[in-house]
Parts: sequence; C-alpha cells; structure tokens
Amino acid sequence: MNKTIPRVMLGFVAVFVVGMAGLLIYQALWWDPARACERRGAWWDPSTRVCATPITLDKLTHRPFGSRPAPAPAPKP
Repeated sequence: MNKTIPRVMLGFVAVFVVGMAGLLIYQALWWDPARACERRGAWWDPSTRVCATPITLDKLTHRPFGSRPAPAPAPKP
C-alpha cells in the first residue's frame, strides 16, 4: 500500500483539529463575551470589545422623567 495515503490522512486530521481549536478559541474569546454582555442588558461594542452600561437621561440630568427643564434666565437689557 502506498505510504502517502496515511500521511495525507494525518494531514487532514491535523487541519481539522487545528480548525476546531481555532473555532473554540474564537467562540470563547469573541462570541461568548458579546452574548453575556447583551444578556445582562448592556451594550456590546464590537470594534473596541467593550461592554458598556447604558445611562438614562434622568441619571445624567438628575431630574425625574416628565419634568420640564428650568426656564432660561431672561436676557439683560
């Protein structure tokens, strides 16, 4: 029997194993953090790989929802 057939078979098995390991590493380092972040209700930014917490407007302005902003002071004549 030709000796190249087992070598080629081992080559294909090696490529398959390396490919599967690459996919598992990709999922563990890239896909799972994004899903976990979105599951918590936060925002996932894929370009910087940051999980950010959304901040509502009432937390920024310290005013409850539905309140009107304070009127602007009248201009001085």
